[in-house]
Amino acid sequence: MVLLGNSLKGQVIGWAVALTAAIILQGCATGGKSATTVVTDMASSNSGKPKISGLVDLGGLDIVVGDTLPESRSDKRFSPGEWVLLQGSNLGVTKVDIDGTAVPVTKYYRGQPLFQIPVGLSPRKEHQIQLTHSGGKASYTFLSSHYIVVTDTDDKTIHLVRTNSTAEGGIESDWLKLDANFSRPLFNLISADSRFMFCINIKGRANNAALKHQRGYTLEVATFHLAAPEKPELLTSIDVEIESALTDAVIGDNNQLMLLGRQSLIVLDVSNPQKPLPRGRMILPNNPKKLEHTYYGDAVFLNGGTQVAALEVQNNTVTLIDISVNNNFTLLDNLAVLPEKAIPFSVDLEADPQSPGSFWVLQAPNYRLIDSQLFGNLYDRYIQREDVPFERKAVYQLQKVQTRQGKLTLDKVLQLPEGYAAYYAAFGRDGRIYVTATKMNFFSSGFFVGDTKNIFDAAKSILRDNVSLGRVIAVNTQSGAIDNVAGGVGIYYHLVDVPDIGPVFSLLKFGPSLSYPFIVPSWGVGIKSTGTYTKRKMNYRALFPPYSVGYVGYQY
Repeated sequence: MVLLGNSLKGQVIGWAVALTAAIILQGCATGGKSATTVVTDMASSNSGKPKISGLVDLGGLDIVVGDTLPESRSDKRFSPGEWVLLQGSNLGVTKVDIDGTAVPVTKYYRGQPLFQIPVGLSPRKEHQIQLTHSGGKASYTFLSSHYIVVTDTDDKTIHLVRTNSTAEGGIESDWLKLDANFSRPLFNLISADSRFMFCINIKGRANNAALKHQRGYTLEVATFHLAAPEKPELLTSIDVEIESALTDAVIGDNNQLMLLGRQSLIVLDVSNPQKPLPRGRMILPNNPKKLEHTYYGDAVFLNGGTQVAALEVQNNTVTLIDISVNNNFTLLDNLAVLPEKAIPFSVDLEADPQSPGSFWVLQAPNYRLIDSQLFGNLYDRYIQREDVPFERKAVYQLQKVQTRQGKLTLDKVLQLPEGYAAYYAAFGRDGRIYVTATKMNFFSSGFFVGDTKNIFDAAKSILRDNVSLGRVIAVNTQSGAIDNVAGGVGIYYHLVDVPDIGPVFSLLKFGPSLSYPFIVPSWGVGIKSTGTYTKRKMNYRALFPPYSVGYVGYQY
């Protein structure tokens, strides 16, 4: 029995040696690599008090259970929506708290939690991660970095401004430019989870004859990864044909992207940002009075993204559309928001974040429609005169509209300061509506109408009136109280409200010139916390169409 036992023992030893040799040989055959650790969905057990030693950023692209962690994605900046790895020991939890908000944890790497940074963080405050389980508590602090994205359409450039809590006003002084070769970029839209940006570029005319009185265009929808190291990285782009000239682009919380044309709309499903898919399209109703002038200038998602309201500005009409069924969009209702008016006094729509079925219509003389040659004529004929007919008398207000069972109804009205051309409205984080506007007597100056005799006086007047020419106001939707937020010598255009920084807006800023016409506009950006910045000089005749100024987006 002893001999048999020794023999069996020898066999076991022999098998072990052979197995070890096989593993070593396999390692040699594969370059000496050991088994790869992968992402799992199983939390590790805890054997003591939790301890956090660090935080690693991993980019915004999806991390899949069973895969390895992404490489070369860390730039030591933590942005909303980005995946991060919390390092340390005894961190087996199913959630963490960031600034008091619960963030779920469903993935792990070597027993350490993987989760996404939530949206809505302040770009100027330190954030605290707290982790708790039966063994105790642990905490860790970090700073977040957010992009402000501004399109200079006329220069075919997209500027990237980074927030930085340690910089003056929360804004880094060095700006980046997006690596893109766009022929005419118009809109930049940031996804609801802040991981991706969609840039909408006009590539050229399309052979689309769906509307005889409108021209079709080919649009490029390009997707960028915002949490890529150094600067956003292009992931993919698709071409989309639209039946009429692009006027607006909107992204919803439920991963829908809408492209609005003068008389058409397209909705894309961007739940997979690297593969946008069409959900449907629709030709919008004609302006019954001016078929060839039909112009839908703005639109909003309503009721959880199942409906769209679109503004036809020439006739001051809002159209409600059901988009709940793919490829079967349905017209629900039309409402004249200013039935007694004969010229465009409806400018912009803004969905009410507190009421999914309500929105606001910004109403004032609509200078987003026309070029500089028409400014003086419109102002002198219809607005400046005291005896102007009622149907042409300007209104200055915010009109609330509600949806009930597929119908549009008018609600409360908030009065705005008179004498200003309004451009855009945007809800702020404080619940107020922010509005950009320009003093209207500016448009009848010799600077615009080409009167050489008056142009020097006009230039002096513009520079002297440096408070009330361009402005941003904030309107309390409950009381109607109005505060002046920003003002200066320029045209303040599209805007967003950045937490703890304030409104950020694209602008044309005016300054003196030694040559005719003695004043020069420059393209730039206004940032409430730090001031206005000019990036390049423009020809004064290139002021409009307004999309030369550009669109602003923010990575919430």
